[in-house]
Amino acid sequence: MICNDKSGKLYTKSTTIKNSNTDFNGCFSSELLAPAGSKECFFAAINSGADAVYMGGNLFGARAYADNPTEDELLELIDYAHLHNKKLFLTVNTLLKNSEINEFLYDYIKPYYVHGLDAVIVQDFGVLEFFKEKFPDLPVHISTQMTVTNTHLAKLLREYPNVTRIVTARELSLDEIKNIYDATGLEIESFVHGALCYSYSGQCLFSSIAGNRSGNRGRCAQPCRLPYKTSDGTKYILSPKDLMTLEILPKILKSGVFSLKIEGRMKKPEYVASVVSTYRYYLDLLKNSGEEGYKVNKNHIEMLMDIYNRGNFTKGYYLSHNGSDMMSVDRPNHAGTNVLKKSKDGRYIALKDINKGDLIEIKGDTFNVGSDVKSGNTIDINKIVTSRINNKTKLPDVIIRTRNNSLIQQINENYINKKLKRPVTGYVEAVMGLPLKFTLVTDDISVCVTGDVVTEALNKPVTKDDVLEKFSKIGNTDFTYDKLNVNIEPNVFISMKLCNELRREAFEKLKECILAQYRREDNLPSSSNNLLDEPDKNYYNNQKKVCEFNVLISSEEQLLTVLAKKEYINRIYIDLNFYPFDKLDDGLKLCKKHYISAYFALPYIFRKDAEETIGRLSEIMKKADGYLIRTLEELSFLKENVLPNADNIVMDYSIYNYNSYSEKFLNKFNPEAKTLSIELDYHELKEHKVLNSELMVYGYFPIMLSAQCSNKTLNHCKAGNLPDNKVSYNIFYDRLNNSFRETSVCRYCYSILYNNKPISLLNVKDKVEQINPVFKRLNFVFEDAKETQKVLDDFIYIYINGCSLDTIDFNSNNYTKGHFTRKTD
Repeated sequence: MICNDKSGKLYTKSTTIKNSNTDFNGCFSSELLAPAGSKECFFAAINSGADAVYMGGNLFGARAYADNPTEDELLELIDYAHLHNKKLFLTVNTLLKNSEINEFLYDYIKPYYVHGLDAVIVQDFGVLEFFKEKFPDLPVHISTQMTVTNTHLAKLLREYPNVTRIVTARELSLDEIKNIYDATGLEIESFVHGALCYSYSGQCLFSSIAGNRSGNRGRCAQPCRLPYKTSDGTKYILSPKDLMTLEILPKILKSGVFSLKIEGRMKKPEYVASVVSTYRYYLDLLKNSGEEGYKVNKNHIEMLMDIYNRGNFTKGYYLSHNGSDMMSVDRPNHAGTNVLKKSKDGRYIALKDINKGDLIEIKGDTFNVGSDVKSGNTIDINKIVTSRINNKTKLPDVIIRTRNNSLIQQINENYINKKLKRPVTGYVEAVMGLPLKFTLVTDDISVCVTGDVVTEALNKPVTKDDVLEKFSKIGNTDFTYDKLNVNIEPNVFISMKLCNELRREAFEKLKECILAQYRREDNLPSSSNNLLDEPDKNYYNNQKKVCEFNVLISSEEQLLTVLAKKEYINRIYIDLNFYPFDKLDDGLKLCKKHYISAYFALPYIFRKDAEETIGRLSEIMKKADGYLIRTLEELSFLKENVLPNADNIVMDYSIYNYNSYSEKFLNKFNPEAKTLSIELDYHELKEHKVLNSELMVYGYFPIMLSAQCSNKTLNHCKAGNLPDNKVSYNIFYDRLNNSFRETSVCRYCYSILYNNKPISLLNVKDKVEQINPVFKRLNFVFEDAKETQKVLDDFIYIYINGCSLDTIDFNSNNYTKGHFTRKTD
């Protein structure tokens, strides 16, 4: 067998794709990336024109409740993708605990790696470190869950040689995306269609805290899609519309985006097929016709709305920072399309064709159309129709359709029920005295097989049609002939059985040859001892513990209250989210006067607005003794700006440190301390040894960080009308009357949704001592002076003075212990 490219050299797969989206007339590069939550969705995506598919296996994916394939099934899907010049990316985009990364990850990934898996999608810094060590040549795509919002983190990640792509945060503008691409040269992947999260991906703890189902673990319960009571009534205040970007695809590609990502791993095959085929059509149109010939047909948008929309579509954050037009506050699910309108005489006019099997919705109830419509027939637009649903009272003026049965049937026929075939060219050569030869060529790959020597016919010679008939029988293979050439000399004999055998052998060899280019050598250990060489436990236990508290404050009155107890305070974090900028210098002087080190706590999201705002504070920033950083963007920013105390870094819990590999990753930056995760329980925290650990034992904490703002959604925006030391906020109530406070941080233009209760570990001191953190922190956000004083006194009495809990007035119902005593899924 010959398995060569057309130059005669062994075929090798290119692993680098450069983006050159500057000219759309046939010379731009892009990838259409489709979701698949099941095998059926995978085939729907490939058959509809996707260049690549991302999906999870049976472990560690951010859609744990999808119908993810087994190992054997996923190996088959990898082969199917490669046979058709497509790619498959595996999601490993959750945070992994030590037991998972040490006991399961290597054995889980190895068979896919050897089989030719194209890339893994990663959220966890520890998993990134793991792949660098164990699978250094496996391409890694940085998940949107890692919240890359700026060039600083992107450049840091570029230093990892197997990082080939960054999935940018959904909230970024086209300019911000272009900056990241220009600064790194990495492939950029960005979402172009599908559901939007209210929170920055990777920064949401709402489902985790409220329902014990962590989005960081792939188990989000979507509390953002529930109704909440607001000052303007009950609304789906946290529910965005779905993204749809057909009209701005050229701009997205020009910003440097290479991979156009469709969301929807929990969606049905018909959704995947319809969206993928539509975007495939417009990408091809753009490539062939350029921008001048690029026009979007409204019927195609209507079709996408028929499949799924939440109150129409939004173009997302590419052109807008936020806004009420991006939100779907009236309903959180499929809003359908308008199909019936009430006329003056009370009957309904069909606004578009209605088909048997369609579902229409009236006041939350769905009805199957069909009893008054013959099978296969439709009702023309504007034809007056009557319906057996009109016995309901107070029917709406407009009735929507939530299922277009005819459209779904078309999708099934055109994409889902069809098998994709790879085109090949075949060459049959039957020359007297030479072996019968059959060659197959596809792209740069060719195989050639030979049979018995062709002899002279004694009776009836074999004709060209005879040979064509035998070599054309390839119906059950993954291939189709682009062209079949037969060169046969006259008066020859060829065994028809030999033709069949040669045909089967050639196609089997071609399949092997195609797949072989993706395979990796299996020179890895059969199993891995994934445990890192960690210091002895005594190394951690012997770290000097600080009895005094580190305290985060958000206001002047909190600062004064805390300083009054200075003998119990080790360090103060001044939160730059809320503390008035014009009082920062005074605050630093006060801390210095009391011999307390003062650190600035930086924003939770570090985009252009935050960077520019912090940049304007450069002189006062230099006076801080150190910095509490919430993202690794800020670490790079501090280093690049050469601030005097940029080495005095404390990492907050939002820089996730779930496992020993993430601990190793973060220790490369020599932080002064690392805040322990609030999603690990105390058993897990005991086992997860962290150098210079800091544990938050009290405080309000964000459960969502959002570019959206409920004040703006409800048309109550107060930006520009508030003094610097004030923030605006809204309080929501869920169905159980639990309250949640969303605070608008106008100085950086993002919002923080806080849990209704603060964490307090006051009554579990014994468990905290088992963890043995070096530092303990109190977080003050909303507390006034009296509340701050009470919390301080209580923790001093219990943690420092060793008093009994019954000596203070403490009601545990007013607080939560979060996941400290409750393991998260």
